[in-house]
Amino acid sequence: MDCISHALAGLTLYQTRTQKLGHAPALLWAALAGSEMPDADILYRIDGPLAYLLNHRGISHSLPGLCLMAALLTYLLHCRYPATPVRSLFCWSGGAGLIHILLDAANTWGTRIWFPFSSIWVTGDLLPFTDPLLIFLGAAGLLAGCLNAPHRRRYALAACLLFMLYVGGRAVLHQYFLRELQLQYASLSLQKVSVLPTIHPLRWQGVLETNTSVVLGDINTATLQLDCTDWYPVREDPLLASCRSAQSVAPSLPFFRYPALSLKQEADKNIIVVSDLYFYANPHRQASFELRKDGTIVRLRQRKLPLVQ
Repeated sequence: MDCISHALAGLTLYQTRTQKLGHAPALLWAALAGSEMPDADILYRIDGPLAYLLNHRGISHSLPGLCLMAALLTYLLHCRYPATPVRSLFCWSGGAGLIHILLDAANTWGTRIWFPFSSIWVTGDLLPFTDPLLIFLGAAGLLAGCLNAPHRRRYALAACLLFMLYVGGRAVLHQYFLRELQLQYASLSLQKVSVLPTIHPLRWQGVLETNTSVVLGDINTATLQLDCTDWYPVREDPLLASCRSAQSVAPSLPFFRYPALSLKQEADKNIIVVSDLYFYANPHRQASFELRKDGTIVRLRQRKLPLVQ
């Protein structure tokens, strides 16, 4: 999710505090900083945008990493606010960080929630990278709380409840469309079917994976069929197939939902481009490597790669 959504989630969490706590600056910073701390992996950009791309949502977006970051944030805040109990600081910062991880796991990117013990991606496919309704609910709840301070906790809890109902509704639609696509195209010997969200809660995209192709399209809510927008054959050149096991390429492949390798010439260089067929046109989901004449493969630094959410 985008940083605005995470910040609003953290501030909304802070607004749910009881009247007994009153205004607690330490808890405010714990919730706000905790809601953003998993994105500390932006530091990987020091090694270049591609390094950030391939390490994003790793240890900082995992439960083990969250415990370590929450402990560090708790220590820093306790140094500044020694009167605030350590347990409260840890719970608030860890809770805000957990919400961040769960929101990221609910979208099409996903997170490696058990990293480094497991590199399996957890991907809910329920929310887009930026969800306007999440931003609206968070902002509306905070604004209502500012205008009516005695009831600010009630507004914050109402915003949380509405968002949970919204995500629940998306989950029901996701499972419904997934089941219908599996039934509609059962004759194609499908290997995998995926349903991806868009900003509009009633408009979804589908992906069909077979032995020979990957088909993308918009789900027609009237016919429950896929209106094909892109089709990609998955036959691969033997040279490119062998490149998948190269030491410099293999670690990047789990990052992609469906990695596809292509070879292109660029300034007398052979460039291997790894793209994600699920998001083929998205520059966030590409990695480039140089195939040298001696057969070695090295990672290229992609200077213009945009920030990843």
